Amino acid sequence: MDLLLLIIAILFGFLLGVVSGLTPGIHVNNLALLLLGIAPLAPLPLPYIAVLILSNYIAHTFFDIVPSVFIGAPDEETALAVLPGHRLLLEGRGIEAIKLSATGSALSVPISLTMMPVLSILFIHLYATVESMTPHILIAILIFMVFMEREEEIPGQGSFSFSRQRRRLFAILSISLSGLLGTFAFRYQDIFTPLIPIPSSFLFPLLTGLFGAPIIAQSIRNKPQIPEQDKREIAMKKNIFKNSFIGSLSGSLVSWLPGVSSGVATVLARYFVRGESEEFIISLSSVNTSNALYNLLFFYLLGISRSGAINGVKSLLGFISLDWFLIFLAVAVLISLFSYISLLHLSPSLSLIFTRLNYTTLNISILIFLFGMILLFTGINGILLFLLSFFVGSALQKLGVKRTNAMSCIMIPIILMRFNII
Repeated sequence: MDLLLLIIAILFGFLLGVVSGLTPGIHVNNLALLLLGIAPLAPLPLPYIAVLILSNYIAHTFFDIVPSVFIGAPDEETALAVLPGHRLLLEGRGIEAIKLSATGSALSVPISLTMMPVLSILFIHLYATVESMTPHILIAILIFMVFMEREEEIPGQGSFSFSRQRRRLFAILSISLSGLLGTFAFRYQDIFTPLIPIPSSFLFPLLTGLFGAPIIAQSIRNKPQIPEQDKREIAMKKNIFKNSFIGSLSGSLVSWLPGVSSGVATVLARYFVRGESEEFIISLSSVNTSNALYNLLFFYLLGISRSGAINGVKSLLGFISLDWFLIFLAVAVLISLFSYISLLHLSPSLSLIFTRLNYTTLNISILIFLFGMILLFTGINGILLFLLSFFVGSALQKLGVKRTNAMSCIMIPIILMRFNII
């Protein structure tokens, strides 16, 4: 092993992860496909390109929170962070939100590594059973989401008040609408062709319309003033480890399920985290980083890739030995440390840029920017999907149901595909 080449691959992968994490619309899986395509031309041997892809993957799980907090532009892993991140931003706590996210991701690394020996045994012995049950597990999660939709009890009407049942009917409606939209997008994903020759995903217009754009549009209507982001320290001192553990465990468990990403793990974690925006951001970030580590573990144990990034590693190497698996784990730990320290230092500068801009003008500019990125990455059909998603996302906002329901746009298509319906 060439130590110099290893260092070059780690640093270049880290820098790419910073860029992909901070830039709306550039997903780490798409970047992995691009790197895979240019691998034969690269001056690095294939194992070091695999290190580069993994470094990009881990760094991305740290930095992708920034567009969700400051811009309202999510990807699949951070879609549910848009609303709590926006709330903290309007409270002058944008820097704190980034630090909370960095802390959650950083804590998930030792937590995930500690759980790996036990979960490795479970992976090997129970994978076939869990794999066959995937659609049934997702259906159970959807039912759970409906029954967790609650409204305050009306005096004299008990727990089965019309108010509560109406809220659950709204949840069913929101899950159905989002699932129908997602099913259409999955079924016809080949029609979303980019205007430039780079790998792209229909999830960008889908999730931006469902989660990000409605929040931005509401801000334009209400004209809030973004306050100075003067709260730089993490106010929450308790339960940080607990929330990170919940996120890490959710991220590890979902890595078992074929076709299911960390976005679904976030849905699970959301219902087991008791608290406000701070707790959820910690848990969500832990989900993403933990899921990345367990995708790597799953590949080593069973030779199965669970993400575009790990699929890139698989395409390059075919399989990995124990030595390379341990090297990859060491790289993941090192990149996590780099990313954590970098986010702590960059967050004040990022917030300073946003607080000096007119917030209404900024939001309009962001919508125009997102519109242009969607057109560039997914073409005219991507714009149409974005507009449909925006309509559905705005309707869900009016209904007042939990935003987690909109993640059915991914869960329902997976269920239908597993039953060979689409």
